[in-house]
Amino acid sequence: MMRASVRRCVVRMHVILAGMLLLVACSGSVPGQGAKGDKGDTGPAGATGLAGVAGPIGLPGPAGAPGATGATGATGAAGAAGAAGPAGPQGPTTLVSLTTATAFAAGTLTLATPCDGQTGMAFYGATVDVTLSANQQINAAATVNVGGDPLGRSGNLYVNVCYQPQGGALVADADYFGPLAAAQNTMMPVSVTRSFSAGTTAPNLAPGTTYTIGLCACVDSADRTITSWQTDYSWMNVAVFQQ
Repeated sequence: MMRASVRRCVVRMHVILAGMLLLVACSGSVPGQGAKGDKGDTGPAGATGLAGVAGPIGLPGPAGAPGATGATGATGAAGAAGAAGPAGPQGPTTLVSLTTATAFAAGTLTLATPCDGQTGMAFYGATVDVTLSANQQINAAATVNVGGDPLGRSGNLYVNVCYQPQGGALVADADYFGPLAAAQNTMMPVSVTRSFSAGTTAPNLAPGTTYTIGLCACVDSADRTITSWQTDYSWMNVAVFQQ
C-alpha cells in the first residue's frame, strides 16, 4: 500500500517536470532566467599540437636554367719540352758556280802496266781547279773524243774522273770505265760523270783545299798491238752546289 503511494508521487513529479521542460522549450526561456548575453571574446589559442607524420617525397622538379659561364682560370705552368722529332728531308741545293774548260787532247794516251782504271791513271784533256766550302758538292762531267788507230783496231783503254789536291797525288776510285775498244780508223765520244762532296773522310774533298778535277785515262800496255788510239777535243764541266 505504501509502495503504491510512493510510485504515484514519483509519476506525478515526472509529469510536472516534463510540463516545465515543454514550457521552457516553447517560450525560449526558463522561468526566472535573464535575457541571452552577447557573444563572448575568442579564447586564447590552444597549445601547438604535435607534428604530424611526414608525407611521401614529392616528384623531382624540372631542371633549372644553366648558370652563367664562370671566369677564365689562371694559365697553367708550361709543360716539359717534348722529345726532338726526326730530322726533316734535306733542303734543295743551290748552284754556286759552273766552270767549263775545253782542250785539244793532243798527244799519246798514257801507256801503263798495270792500268786498271785506278792504277796507272793520268789526267788527259781539259781540267778545272775548284775549292769547296763546307756542305758543298761537285758534279763533274768529262767528255773526250777518241778513236781506233788508222792502221788497226784499238783497245785496253780505261777512263775515269779523277781529282788531285794541290801538292798531292792524283786520286782515281773504283767507278771507272774500261777496258774500252774501238774499231780501226773510227772516232767516238767517251763521257764520264761523277759527284764529290766536301768532307773530312775519303772520298770526300777537304773544305778549303783547292783540287784539280778532270778526266783521267790510261792504256794497258800488256798487248802493244792494240795500244795506239786517235785523240781529239775534250770538254770538262764542273758545277758546285751548296747543300
